[in-house]
Amino acid sequence: MTAAPPSSRESTARECADSIYRYIDRTAIAEPSGFRWLEYDNNQEKGKPSIYFGEAGISLFLADYHRLTGTGRAAVLAKGALDWSSAESLWEQSGPDLIFGYGGMAWAWLHWAQGRQDREGIDRAVRIAERVAANATKASEWGTCTDLIGGVAGDGLLFLRVWRTTGEPRWLESAVGLGRWLAERKMAVEGGVAWYFFAGGADKTVFWGAAHGLAGIAVFISELYEATRAEEWRELATACVGALEHAAVEDHGGLNWNRGPGMEPVSRCQWCHGSPGVGLFMVKAARVLDQPRLLGLAERAGDAVIGYGDCRKNPSLCHGLAGNAELLIDLYRATGKAKWLEAAGRFGEMIGKYRVEEGGQEAWQSDEPGFTSPNLLCGAAGTGHFLLQLMTAGKLPRVLP
Repeated sequence: MTAAPPSSRESTARECADSIYRYIDRTAIAEPSGFRWLEYDNNQEKGKPSIYFGEAGISLFLADYHRLTGTGRAAVLAKGALDWSSAESLWEQSGPDLIFGYGGMAWAWLHWAQGRQDREGIDRAVRIAERVAANATKASEWGTCTDLIGGVAGDGLLFLRVWRTTGEPRWLESAVGLGRWLAERKMAVEGGVAWYFFAGGADKTVFWGAAHGLAGIAVFISELYEATRAEEWRELATACVGALEHAAVEDHGGLNWNRGPGMEPVSRCQWCHGSPGVGLFMVKAARVLDQPRLLGLAERAGDAVIGYGDCRKNPSLCHGLAGNAELLIDLYRATGKAKWLEAAGRFGEMIGKYRVEEGGQEAWQSDEPGFTSPNLLCGAAGTGHFLLQLMTAGKLPRVLP
């Protein structure tokens, strides 16, 4: 199959991203303190100021849409989303997590401040990160979550982002502290190491993927090595690679990963579980660990993504086309091979069919047919951010770790 010329690919991505922006603008609810949106999952309003379901995630798309298109209203909405959701009273219903909790507000403020010389945004991010640091390893009744999306690895990635922005050594020290907390709780598995989903609890589940398992934790460990160049983190990241390499299985013309040990057969190929998230880690590890062969593993993961196609029948970042195609864009960035950008363009074309009509106006299907939502992980904002990456032929970075 011959890919569309770059001008056609980029214009299609821009047209769909514009449509998503119009949908998000139309559904914004003005409040005295800023803007909010109704967040739906199975038709239930969430109202959490998080990256996953809330205003923090929506602001990430809006900020980059403004940077790329110059649309002033998008900047107003992005800042208003952060202002509204920065009220501490809204945080009581969530933990300090990077994606599920109020830690995402710090990530979003840093993203907003990027390139703006916005000291207020950085200061707000630091204050939120300080609260995260005070709560990062507090155990729930299930133990302490280790993963990227709702646990210690995600908090560590936030601290590294704050350190890179501010240059303050305390944030690198905090990230190293969480790395050592994880290192003390690692366990041997075939090929390397892994972690229980909850450390110190009765649940002994192990996952391989990016959201809840080893691949996401390994992203944090590899970034720790990149920041410190300490051999302990290189060795630990290499052990993570070994476990994931051992767990890979042939599937749909490439490599895929079961949800975790004993969770056969393979049934998932999406960012949170399976090839896309693991492949994204392998792209990073190839560069950070200076192991070019890992790009071969990432490309085999990309082959599985192409083989699965529109397997979940939705355009979303966490479980659908957008999240899967982010690996294809990353492979293009890393290898320069046109095949990966062409494949990402085909995924962009598939995404276009999920534009729907809602009350006579355009909207976008979320994670499940019959539902629409503006959120990042399961809704239009995440789909839109992939389209911005496609529009720029991969020059715009991914918005999540």
